[in-house]
Formats: sequence, C-alpha cells, structure tokens
Amino acid sequence: MISVVIPVRNCADWIEEAILSVRLQSRRPMEILVADDGSVDGTAERILSMGISEVRLLPDTGVRGISAQMNRLAAEARGRFLARMDGDDVSHSRRFEVQIAFMEKNGLSVVGSWSRRFGGSRTLHRFGRTDGILKAGMLFSTPFCNPTTIMDRDRFGGKFPPFDESVLAAGDYRYWVDHRASGTYGNVQEVLVDWRMHERNVGTDPATHGLQLRNASRVRDDLLRDYGLDLDPPGREVLEKRARGISLDLPDTRRFLEVLLAIRRVPVDRMRASPAEVDHVLLGHWNLSCLLSAWNVPSIPRLWWRGSRLFGSRPDSSKVAKILAKSVLGRCLSHPGPARRN
Repeated sequence: MISVVIPVRNCADWIEEAILSVRLQSRRPMEILVADDGSVDGTAERILSMGISEVRLLPDTGVRGISAQMNRLAAEARGRFLARMDGDDVSHSRRFEVQIAFMEKNGLSVVGSWSRRFGGSRTLHRFGRTDGILKAGMLFSTPFCNPTTIMDRDRFGGKFPPFDESVLAAGDYRYWVDHRASGTYGNVQEVLVDWRMHERNVGTDPATHGLQLRNASRVRDDLLRDYGLDLDPPGREVLEKRARGISLDLPDTRRFLEVLLAIRRVPVDRMRASPAEVDHVLLGHWNLSCLLSAWNVPSIPRLWWRGSRLFGSRPDSSKVAKILAKSVLGRCLSHPGPARRN
C-alpha cells in the first residue's frame, strides 16, 4: 500500500494538478496526506474544495519547514511505501508502478527517478542508478531529486527514520547522508516527475537560497569528517566551488585533482562504494570540471589528460574531441584576429 506525502506552502496555483497526478496513478495510492506549512494563498481551501476522499489535510501549525512537516506526514502515514511529492510538481501516470517494481527487483529501500524541469527552466535532471554510485557522489550532491523518492518502511525496520528539523533548506541532503548506512539507494533512469521551476523554489528564492548553500556545505563538512578526510582550506574551497557548479581556473583545477585523488583514498567501508564505483564518479566530476574550464583555460586539455590517466582511464575519442574543441574555440573568441580593412 502506498501513502503519498506532500508538504506544501503557498501552492494554490498548482496543488490540484499535483494531487490529481498521484491520485490517478496506474498503481493507485491508498491515501494522500498533505501538510500545510503556513500557506497564506488559499492552498488549504483549494485542497478541501477538491472533495477527494483519499486526501487528508493535516492542520496548519505555522511555518516549521519541510523537514518538520515530513516528520508529521511520516508519523501519520499507514502505507508500507512512502511516496514523496511536492505541491507544485507533476508525477507521470506510471511513476509508482515503475519505481516499486525497480525497488523490489533490486532490493532497495529508497528509489527516485530522473526528472524534467519545466516552467522557469527546461532541462533534464539525471541521477546515478545504483547504490554505490549514488553514495560515492554524495560529497557533490544529494543522490535524489527529492520529490521523486519512494521509501519502503519494511526495509527500515518498520519505521521511517526521522528528519533533522534543525537543518533548514537542505534537510533532504542531510537526510540521505545521515541514513546512507541503513538505506540502499537507487534511481530509475527515466523521467517520472516534472519538476516545476519558479521564483519560490528553495534553490532560487533569495530568502532561502543562501541558507540552502550554507547548510549543504555543513553537511559536506560532516561527511568529510566521517570519511576521515581533512582537506586544507584551499582544497575545501575548491570542493565547494565544484559542488555548486562553479567553473575553475588553472590553479583551482590542479587543486581539484588533488582533492579527487584524496577522496579516492577514503576506505571503502566509509565511502560505502567499491573502488570501481568511486573511480567512475570521480572521473565523471573531473571530466565535467575540465569541460567547463576548457573554454577559458588554455592549459586544461593537457592537465585533463594527465588526471584521467591517474584514474586508470584512457580518455575516449569523443571526450578528447569535446575538450579540445572547447579549448580552441575559447581561445579563438578571446583572441580574435585583426579586423579586415575595406
């Protein structure tokens, strides 16, 4: 049985579409629980006006944050499977059917999926498939698009682990890091949720964006301590830059390679991933960082090649072509030839 849980704040414009997208699933939920986190735009009234028997609206207790509302929702849920949803997103009709089949086939306790941003942005949001790949990459990002996740109560000993309510705006990242030892993770590599982008998203709203960055950085600090990895300040700074998607200059790229090699030495039991999985993830971050920097940093191709070999990888021709093409194009655009005379 599936319990859908939806923490909401000021989602009146979208909540009906979100609720209907989970109610009309090919594998129908037994209940849809909604916790109102201090909405002032009529969200609660819009939900009640739908008159859907499976929907239960928890009383508004004021603004407490998503983590606190998730704890309320999990305590009320009766189903074995807890399916997360946000009040402004849209689930595809076969989402629960596909995710639970994937979960049961692979013996996983948490399963997410890819998502597609829409509204203010139109991009595909991809995540790794397997438990080891996801855990090997946790220093850089959360392993899930959070509103796509489904958890299996039985695989957590009959009770869903609680969220840390003190971590605002980055509570999901904190949650997946905290429970990586007790949970096995995976993602269906298929778009099953449309993730709405607008000015009130936690990551874009000026009121929460900075808080999210700071608290995510604190989560990384705790993870580094758990790994026994003591980075010097410049190394810690460059890790933070790449976790935030910032392009690096040449000195920072060299430093980033040192950081990746240090992460590579973390014991397997602490990383909770095999050496091959760790190398796969770190090489992916190295490739991406160099590809972003090649535009402005002429020496990147040679450094990228050397770093790739340190990970035991012989760069394939397509990656070589991309790095070189971007480097050459960047130099041509930054140093245009002399203007022609008429």
